[in-house]
Amino acid sequence: PTVVATSHNWGVLQRGDLSFVLQYFAKTYHNAKPAEWSQIDSSTALKLDITPQLLDDQQVQLLVKWEGKPLANAELKVEDDQGDVELEGKTDAEGKFSFKAPADHIYSIRAKHVESKAGESDGKKYSEIRYYSTLALKL
Repeated sequence: PTVVATSHNWGVLQRGDLSFVLQYFAKTYHNAKPAEWSQIDSSTALKLDITPQLLDDQQVQLLVKWEGKPLANAELKVEDDQGDVELEGKTDAEGKFSFKAPADHIYSIRAKHVESKAGESDGKKYSEIRYYSTLALKL
């Protein structure tokens, strides 16, 4: 079982009056069964990482990690490919978030973490750094 992961720094972006750095991380599992998901550690490759765990036949628990440690209050968005699941929430104190996930769907999961850290990059000033991580997951 393997995981496919990537990252990209989009640099400084402007939205209205707000300038921020956008760093993006993404992963999906290739030939990995649900029992193997938590055995594949991608936290060294992805600063913001989402690891799923199948609790039963329709309940998925996500663990969001920031620099290898559980991240509380990470913003999450979950959608499926059939329009049956569309929800938003935040991780608990242990970096976990659970949702009902019907089988035979592909899920798009996004976590967001923001650091209030001002700076300058390529001559452009910014007031925060936004980190997004996505997980494509087939059940």
